[in-house]
Amino acid sequence: MYLAIDLGTSAVKVGLFDRTGGWASLETVEYSLSTPAPQWVECDLSTYWGAVVRGIGAALQTARGAGPIDIAALSISSQGETLVVLDRDGLPLRPAIVWLDNRASDEAEELKNYFGLDEIYRRTGQIESIPTWTAAKISWLAKHEPGVHERAGRFVLLEDWLIYRLTGAPIGEHSLYVTTLLLDIRRRQWWLEMLDHIGIDVGQLSPLVAPGVVAGLLSPSVASELGLPPALPVVAGALDQVLAATGAANIRPGLLTENTGTVLGLATCVPSIPLQRAHGLPMCLHVIPDMYCAQPCGQTAGLVLRWFGDNFYGAPSARFAVHPPYYDIINEARDIAAGADGLIVVPHLAGAQFPEFDPSASAAIVGLTLAHTRGHVCRAVLEAVAFMLRSALQAMRSADIHLDELTSLGNSAESDIWTQIKADVCQLPVRRLECSEPSLLGAAMLCAVAVGDYSCVAEASSAMVRSRDVLKPDRRVAGAYDDAFANYQRVSVALRLTPAVLG
Repeated sequence: MYLAIDLGTSAVKVGLFDRTGGWASLETVEYSLSTPAPQWVECDLSTYWGAVVRGIGAALQTARGAGPIDIAALSISSQGETLVVLDRDGLPLRPAIVWLDNRASDEAEELKNYFGLDEIYRRTGQIESIPTWTAAKISWLAKHEPGVHERAGRFVLLEDWLIYRLTGAPIGEHSLYVTTLLLDIRRRQWWLEMLDHIGIDVGQLSPLVAPGVVAGLLSPSVASELGLPPALPVVAGALDQVLAATGAANIRPGLLTENTGTVLGLATCVPSIPLQRAHGLPMCLHVIPDMYCAQPCGQTAGLVLRWFGDNFYGAPSARFAVHPPYYDIINEARDIAAGADGLIVVPHLAGAQFPEFDPSASAAIVGLTLAHTRGHVCRAVLEAVAFMLRSALQAMRSADIHLDELTSLGNSAESDIWTQIKADVCQLPVRRLECSEPSLLGAAMLCAVAVGDYSCVAEASSAMVRSRDVLKPDRRVAGAYDDAFANYQRVSVALRLTPAVLG
């Protein structure tokens, strides 16, 4: 068995997988973040560790209930950007600054002005300078908590810290550091000019290895605490989004994974980085050697459905808490024709990211008549997210990224209606997976390769990733959706060009 740990924003997930990709247990331990000041989001490291301990304990108990288990290795899927500051003895100097934290907005602006966005993109693959990035957070510490900055022995990310906690070795891995602005993505080396600018040196950062490398062995004391075998190999994992792509077999060019969560997260494997920042494609390092992962994002996706449910159906209740969320609401769209009888929803409730990049973009419901029902609005909401997906596909193709297959992840993939709408709008087959936690499965695949059960990630993928089904596009509605998508684009542009009309 392979033990996979996912360090999420609000929960730790732990899964035990076998060589076929089947799981023996899957546990979730939620925790709360602290907000000690406006725009601040922090978490004490003891909170993360407690969740890891409880998650592993529950996973082992569940799996052992079916018989003895033999764990070969563990690996980690991790959120990015969350900053951990350790002293020279490896002890935390303050709570972790979570990636959601926006206190460093002034510092992010200063980095943009100093280096320029084109140079930041050329070096790191990131198209913006925002307070999320770790470099801005470190710069903030230098100005506002100079004592912490001066006493820091290491500035690490959450995965580094957990590897250190498990093995005593402060090891990081390449993919997680791409969105810090500290790493030169092409050279896979530290961006020394950035380090110098924010006042740190290479010795204060973790030695980096590639995803899938054995970072160390589980220490005897921690093995005893966790109930795991001593000297268990701890395998360097990767950024959660990259491992989600890996666990969905998105390991070659031409494939696109989409995850309609709060936002619309996209990922595709590419052999090189587009030279021009104007393409708007944030880049990461894939777990596949010499491959990159383009990871654009739509600002609001599942959030629009949640807003619609909360405001058109009254306060959330147990009726809408079933899995997947708002399943009853989605069903109201079942009998509405493609195109929602001319109703268009523009879903930009909190601005727009890829491909519009307009933080002032707003949402709208356009074309309402007496003939429309609440079900029409629901259908238009589901179609709006599919139109966002089609817009992203077009933009990626304009950057010479060829895409021929789409895999849908997350809770939205549990809805046949919504998944079919995406297939019809994009006129692409949409694959769904048996495993509902591809980030964990991706981490398990790295374990399998690291201990020699498979020769490479591609071989592990063939054995461990299984499709549930493939929904093919209905050619009969292609014309209707071409027209509806054209209307969606016209309305979206009109809203952005006439802000004065909206007050």
